[in-house]
Amino acid sequence: MQLQDLYQEAIKFATAKHLEQDQKLPGTNLPYVVHLSNVAMEILVAGSHTDKFDTRFAVQVALLHDTLEDTATTRKELVTRFGKEVADAVAALSKKPKLPKAEQMADSLKRIRRLRSEVWAVKLADRITNLQAPPPHWDQQKINDYRDEAIQILAALREGNDDLAGRLEDKIMEYSKMFAEPISKKDRTCLLEAGGEGGSIQLVQIKDYFLFSTDETMLLEFDPDLTLEDLKSESDAYNSFDEAMVGLLARYRIFGLYPIAVHPDFREKVIAYYREYCAHEEHQDQWAREDWDQMLYGDPDTDTHKRIEM
Repeated sequence: MQLQDLYQEAIKFATAKHLEQDQKLPGTNLPYVVHLSNVAMEILVAGSHTDKFDTRFAVQVALLHDTLEDTATTRKELVTRFGKEVADAVAALSKKPKLPKAEQMADSLKRIRRLRSEVWAVKLADRITNLQAPPPHWDQQKINDYRDEAIQILAALREGNDDLAGRLEDKIMEYSKMFAEPISKKDRTCLLEAGGEGGSIQLVQIKDYFLFSTDETMLLEFDPDLTLEDLKSESDAYNSFDEAMVGLLARYRIFGLYPIAVHPDFREKVIAYYREYCAHEEHQDQWAREDWDQMLYGDPDTDTHKRIEM
């Protein structure tokens, strides 16, 4: 079956199911199919820019992604009509209502990550489409939480599709500037900072996410008062310190810069990465070694090579 035919079959099925619930686009009188078609459009465009992307599969999942969560559709119906793989994808994209609300998104993301990258792409596309003006009845906390949830999705699924990850990052910035309150200083902790004459690199934790940056915009990463021109950060969102540290070292030789700060709670983790870094012959003569030794060990006279062998 051609892509156009698959699209038509899926959108007709989904439209009928959502109409049974009289479901509208939140905050509007528009039929819910507008959202579904927008998600499918994101997938079609991203698919055209992505090698080895199964657009036929992804478009069906995009159009059907809310049928299990929001309508009376059963998994058996999806299997019969669209196949097991599509049904499995839609199930992973659906939150489990029996779980506490605070755990539902993390559970869904965990299940999505077990499936192929096209399913990751659909979730990214879904949140891109949803980061519009919030419904009038949302209070400020709900708006802020929705922004933070988008960061959680980006952190978990950004490797699923580069094009959509970039789109979602831009949408988070726009949404934050227009609607959400800036993340406060109390929500941000600097874990590692190193630099030189040209500036510094920071690895920070913002709420439950880890990011790094090469400039001073990190503190205001999602400040709605900033312009797009102000946001020069090259930071990514990660789920853990280790993921962020691997990403940081893949991009920058941070241990070749002068150390500025290491958070005491993460000192042992940083030491482990420092030892591995120093073990490589190409890094043996880094000019900042003595400074890192003093920062991490507090003993600049101790031979680093001996410590690596411990």
